[in-house]
Amino acid sequence: PLTTARGPRAVFATAAAVAAVSGALILLFGPETLPPSRRRDRVQWARANPFGSVQRLARTRAGAGAASAFLLLWLGLNGLQTNLYNYTAYRYGWGPVAGVGLQAASGCLLAASNALGPRLLGPLVGQRRVVRWGMAAFGACMVGMAAAPTGAAFAGAVAAASLATCCLPGLTGIVAAQSPGAEGAATLTALDSMATLDRLVAYKGMSRAFAWGIGAGVPGTPFYLGAACVALGLVVSEVLVPEDAIPEPSKAASAGRGARESAPGCPAGAAAP
Repeated sequence: PLTTARGPRAVFATAAAVAAVSGALILLFGPETLPPSRRRDRVQWARANPFGSVQRLARTRAGAGAASAFLLLWLGLNGLQTNLYNYTAYRYGWGPVAGVGLQAASGCLLAASNALGPRLLGPLVGQRRVVRWGMAAFGACMVGMAAAPTGAAFAGAVAAASLATCCLPGLTGIVAAQSPGAEGAATLTALDSMATLDRLVAYKGMSRAFAWGIGAGVPGTPFYLGAACVALGLVVSEVLVPEDAIPEPSKAASAGRGARESAPGCPAGAAAP
C-alpha cells in the first residue's frame, strides 16, 4: 500500500526513519547489558571499531590469502544476488514469482552444499581440492550465467553455482585456524565486517555494470566481472595458502557454520544468490 500511494522510495525512507528512531532509543534509554563486575572504566575504541579488527585477517600469509579469496568470491556472489531479478526480467522476461522460486531453490542447494560438501568430498579428494575445484566451478558457472541463451540454462548455472559454494567453509576454516586461542570468533567477525562492505560495493558496482552492459549490448557484464573476481581469488588462494593450511573436514564445517551464523543474511559463509 505504501509503495502504491507514495512510490517505492517511501518504503526505504520509512525504514530509514524507523531505524534511526530505534537507534536513538537504544542509545538513550537502553540499559547496560553487562554486569558491573565486567564493565570497563573507558571504552576501548580500537577494539570496538569493527573495521579496526580487520588487521586480524592479515595476521598470517594463509589467513590473508583465504580471506581475500573468500571476499572476492563473495563479491561475485553478491553481484548475482544484486542483479538476479532485473537480469532475468530483462533477458528472459521472467516475473517476480519465477525469480523468488529460483532464489529459494538455490538457497536450499547452497545450505546443503555448505553443510555436506566438505564432509563428503573432503575425505575423498582432500580439502585443498574442494576449495580449488569449488572456486573454479563457481567462476565457470558465472560465465555460464552470462552466456545462457535461455532461462532454463541460466537457472541450471545458478543451481550449479550454489553447489560450488562448498568451498566457502574451507576458506572460513582457514581464516579461523590462523587465530590463536579463542580469537577465532573475533577473526570471523572481522571477516563478517569486510563481507558487509563487500556487499555494499557489489550493490553499487555490479548494478552499474549491469546498466552499462545493457547499453553496450552485453547484459551479462556483472557475471563476467564476478567470474573475473573469483578467478583472481583462486589465484590468490593458490599463491598465499599453503597445502597444509586447509583444516580437516570437521573443523572446516564447524568454522563454516560459525561464519554463517555471524554473517548478515547467511556467509561469514555464503548468502543465497
